[in-house]
Amino acid sequence: MSVNQKFYPFRHDRMFCDVLAHDPSLAKGMLELLLDVKIGQITCVNAQKVLNYSTETKSVRFDVHLLDDKGIRYVLEMETSGSRVTLRWLPKRSRLYGGILDAETVPRGTKYDDIGEAYIIFICLHDPFPPFGLARYTCRTTCMENSAVPVEDGMTHLYFNCSAITKNVSDSVQELLDYIAGRTDGETELTRRIQREVTKRNDDPDWREWVMTFEEKLMVNGEEKRAEGIAIGEAKGKAEGKAEGKAEGKAEGKAEGKAEGKEEIIWAMFDEGLNNEIIEKCARGYTKEQIAEMKRLWVASKKGS
Repeated sequence: MSVNQKFYPFRHDRMFCDVLAHDPSLAKGMLELLLDVKIGQITCVNAQKVLNYSTETKSVRFDVHLLDDKGIRYVLEMETSGSRVTLRWLPKRSRLYGGILDAETVPRGTKYDDIGEAYIIFICLHDPFPPFGLARYTCRTTCMENSAVPVEDGMTHLYFNCSAITKNVSDSVQELLDYIAGRTDGETELTRRIQREVTKRNDDPDWREWVMTFEEKLMVNGEEKRAEGIAIGEAKGKAEGKAEGKAEGKAEGKAEGKAEGKEEIIWAMFDEGLNNEIIEKCARGYTKEQIAEMKRLWVASKKGS
């Protein structure tokens, strides 16, 4: 790899998926470390797996989806965005993931007792639940009237925070989070093995070209989402037939388009260290001053972590 070429770290979307999907032992090691349990033999690993319950419902795309020989299912997600909108959506996103995972992978006629456990795991560069600042949030279904009531539905949602203030995890888990955040180069056997795979891919020109093509598509998709959001908002306003309705619809459309297209893409590009030329192309319609202000906020969030 040339010294002038961008280095893709493990937290990069394509790198994360590719490394774990091509070496199930690394995925297994990460799961055992994060969950602090010994898991069964990994029998199936899928990267960027798309599940859709029906043509009429929202589909989901898992970064890494795994199944072990005990029938336990795992979803590993890497979330690099610091967008407040994106982070606010994480619990409902996790809920949707769990529901579709069950609907798509539990065979017809399965007895309820035979439905395996499932873990939806998000590794976040930024705190998903500010201002609590925990390194790990474990969320399960509970009875609000009495937390001692056993509600054993087998679904666990976990959120790991690489910018945690309170280190409520083991030293080994904290080292993994530090590695993912780029604060270390890998100090344990697991992270050193991951780093070797990361370096191998960065040195592969074909792999780098594949990733750059993906990033170009990402930019186009962000522009399309923004345009779609504006169009939806304008259509809603016109249908209401009132000036205030049109203004409201237009504002909603722009907000939706920006939230789903612009803000998430731009923050992700800041996280990945893309050059200004690429970011300005993605942020078409924004002035350099506006982009600079977004960069300032992003830098401030990094310093806060």
